[in-house]
Amino acid sequence: MDVSGFGFRSILSSVNSSSGPRHGEEPPWGESKSAANTVIVRRVRGKMDKFVVVQRKRKSSSSRERDFSKRDRNDTSSCSESANQGFSSENDISNFVGVPLTDADRQKVLFNCWSLPSGFSFPYVTVGAQNRSFQKQVLNEFTWLAYSDIYNGAFCKWCFVFAPQTDSGAKPPGSLVSGPHCNYKKAKEHYNNHHNCHYHKLCADMFDNFVQTDADKSRDVRNALNSSRHKAVEENRNRPSHIIRTIEFCGRQEILLRGHRDTGAFSMNETDCNDAVFKAALRLRVEASDKQTPGLFLKASRNASYLRWRVQNQIMSLMGDAIQKQILSDISQCKYFLILADETTDVSQTEQVTLSVRFIEDTKVHEELLCFVPVSSTTDKDLAFMILTQLSQLVLNLEHMRGQGYDGASNMSGKYRGGQARVKELYPLAIYTHCCNHVLNLVISTSSQLPVIRNAMATISDICVFLSRSAQGVSTFHDNVEREVSGPASSLQKLKPICATRWVERYDSIIIFVTLLPAVVSALEGLQWENKQVEVATNAATLLNCVQRCTFLIVALVMQHTSGIILPVLTLLQNKELDIFAVVEHTDSVLDILRQNRSNCENVFHKIFDQAKNECEEYDSALLIPRRCKKEIFRDNYPSEHFFREAIFVPYLDHFIVEMVDRFLVRSRSAEVFGA
Repeated sequence: MDVSGFGFRSILSSVNSSSGPRHGEEPPWGESKSAANTVIVRRVRGKMDKFVVVQRKRKSSSSRERDFSKRDRNDTSSCSESANQGFSSENDISNFVGVPLTDADRQKVLFNCWSLPSGFSFPYVTVGAQNRSFQKQVLNEFTWLAYSDIYNGAFCKWCFVFAPQTDSGAKPPGSLVSGPHCNYKKAKEHYNNHHNCHYHKLCADMFDNFVQTDADKSRDVRNALNSSRHKAVEENRNRPSHIIRTIEFCGRQEILLRGHRDTGAFSMNETDCNDAVFKAALRLRVEASDKQTPGLFLKASRNASYLRWRVQNQIMSLMGDAIQKQILSDISQCKYFLILADETTDVSQTEQVTLSVRFIEDTKVHEELLCFVPVSSTTDKDLAFMILTQLSQLVLNLEHMRGQGYDGASNMSGKYRGGQARVKELYPLAIYTHCCNHVLNLVISTSSQLPVIRNAMATISDICVFLSRSAQGVSTFHDNVEREVSGPASSLQKLKPICATRWVERYDSIIIFVTLLPAVVSALEGLQWENKQVEVATNAATLLNCVQRCTFLIVALVMQHTSGIILPVLTLLQNKELDIFAVVEHTDSVLDILRQNRSNCENVFHKIFDQAKNECEEYDSALLIPRRCKKEIFRDNYPSEHFFREAIFVPYLDHFIVEMVDRFLVRSRSAEVFGA
């Protein structure tokens, strides 16, 4: 066995004659326990060197003698003749070298090992040009150390007893375990290294288990190794559990995991730079746990910390697979389902289709996301093939598909060659339904193509951007809101930008704009006269001129009136639990209100016109009919109210009614079919 403290092989061999072991023989330690004489042999670089016979008995020794010749590389270690004559060496740890240990022997080595008697002096060992000896205080610092008077060296009691049972997979144990440590140069450093090595920690765990087993006789000492392994397994399982919970928390709160810097080892101390959300949330969770939890991360090796971004992605992928598996299980129990799909382009300019399912479980409607599917072609044939292939890969029974839900794009909604037609050709019971909220959005968008409506929307959008893009514009607008607006409307502190696609958001913007109109006019006037930047002052004057025109004020009030009718229905149609009967009911109620406004347009518009007249008087704006040609000598002189009613209000209502009847007629017929 290798003894690292010396760099040579030490072999104990019983000698019954004056000759030592033959060349090439390496008898094991303690080969003959019954022999009274034991020889210590030192071999350097494969050659036999000087050896000295030490006369001793099995458990007591009256005289000892050690003589070690030169070590390799001019490192010599020698030992003077022992001065501790007469001291008993019973239970010296060297008596158990090479001997199969029983439980009683383990008890002696671990708890009743030979201790230093009073007046004992440690022999000196010559290392180089210095004489060194074992220091007694290290026995108090390292409780696992045991001194052998016979070998004038130190052993690790725990590793001496349990190391042969370990399977660390690392370098085999050397001095302190398979042989004594007698080189006292930098001995404390060597002891510290041994204390932190892997197999010593395993032996320490087995020592704790042995102590528990000794106290509890019902436990078998053979289970000590399994208990130590069980503890290591529990630690390895607890570490990922904290990481998984942290990722789950960030996912539920829709928080990004990584930031600008997400590298380096995990630390319980706050770093100088922001180390991203994931590590900060994990640190907070670990701090709130028990005292042993931080050690799971601080003591873990870097290749087993599970903190790299690749591991985070793998955990999120596994979470997605588990959620998808649960959704598919729910669908299989409910049997029938409806497929929803929509195509969009992400930030990496990759076209992908979002596949969702709609099903009923315990009388409750569920709409769940299944997956994202990248696509390279958006033709009707390719999209239909992709949808059917993806559903088949998810092991869904397509014979139970009872509906399809897409937008109104021609490649999907085409009656004969659209994607829905190709799917329905294979599965006739999968009825196509255009998203009702999207249909109503198209109704509003088409009805708002009147020039006066379109121009007013553009003006509102420009004003929202102008008053929110600079700090001066925002502060000026806030000051005017506090001064000009009172009541519940004073809680609105800023304008809402016009959404480019969703008219639900546009109607919110229009309502807020009309409510804060006095503050808007005052802010534009202030920026027009007080701002020193020519461009800002010019833009403020232009927008102010547009706002104060009577046509703009009337259009804004008309859109506010219609938005009060349409907006509640737009919000209701976003409810996933709506069925086709509820959709028809809501749309019919909106149609009834619009038709009543159309039949009673004079009285309805009269209220709007009176409010516009008051606004014009407040802003010193003339309520005039706009000129449409150079000479108007043959045109009837209509009153202003009549002109704006026939030019703005009535056409807007007519477009609404016609578009809603046309686009929702299919839903009404479907409801009649299912109702029958």
